[in-house]
Amino acid sequence: GVGADRPTPLDVLFIAWSRRAESDGLNTLDQGWDDIGDAQWNLFSMLANFRRLLLAFIERHIGTQDNQASIFSLVEMLIRLDPRWRDHSGFFLQGASTLAVAAVEVVALAMNVTDAGPNIRAKQVLSQAVARAVQHWTSGALDLGFSKEDAVLAVLFMDKLHGFLEALGALWHPGTVLLQVPKALPEFGGKRSAAMMTIARAPHWQSRSCSRFSHKRDVHGILRGSTMFARAMLTPLATNGSSAWPYARCGLAMRVMRRTHITSDNIRSRGRMHCSVEVVPIL
Repeated sequence: GVGADRPTPLDVLFIAWSRRAESDGLNTLDQGWDDIGDAQWNLFSMLANFRRLLLAFIERHIGTQDNQASIFSLVEMLIRLDPRWRDHSGFFLQGASTLAVAAVEVVALAMNVTDAGPNIRAKQVLSQAVARAVQHWTSGALDLGFSKEDAVLAVLFMDKLHGFLEALGALWHPGTVLLQVPKALPEFGGKRSAAMMTIARAPHWQSRSCSRFSHKRDVHGILRGSTMFARAMLTPLATNGSSAWPYARCGLAMRVMRRTHITSDNIRSRGRMHCSVEVVPIL
């Protein structure tokens, strides 16, 4: 039918752009893996979960299960799915070996969750290296006569061996999130309490200094200039002189854990703090 040959979301990631543009007649601008990681930090983790579910289904369908994910057992599974891989097993092994070099660096950097994490340039370089390895290999697979679906499935088999998708998801977890107040004020039961609404409607949040940065902006690596940022995000309070705090802070730099955690994930995805009403005036 119409649009049947249009690329799937997996094609967009795993098939080389020049190949996609040539075969599908696309004029859309390409988006690299580093752009995707920066804009949607959880996409690679979702793809890793999809890969686990898909391969578990395939293993049940063909009556085999290999929890160790040895490379030779994966080749045997591919051959059972498509006998043509028997003649091209060396090509698959070569691709898996090349991808392993880039994947090892990503895993090593992503698993270091004890500090603020690598800067965005390091993340970009590693993400681009994995993308090039994957897309170069899939281009070769298409030249051998395999379909895009065959090539993407083989890449997912490689991910079972190396775990680079999950590592990329962990790599792109930001260590700091910049939040605007009052947008960051917590909600209870899906709506703000009366005390929170009183704080959120205060007129001093309309100050020009409160719109200098976008709400829920991710920061990768060490937040440089944090003192200047904190000062810039102060807005004067219209008080009668009795207040001990003449300024209100309309910007917060929230440090979050660089791994999946309910509180950190809520800050990253929803841009909401989770604290009591009494804590907000102090912040």
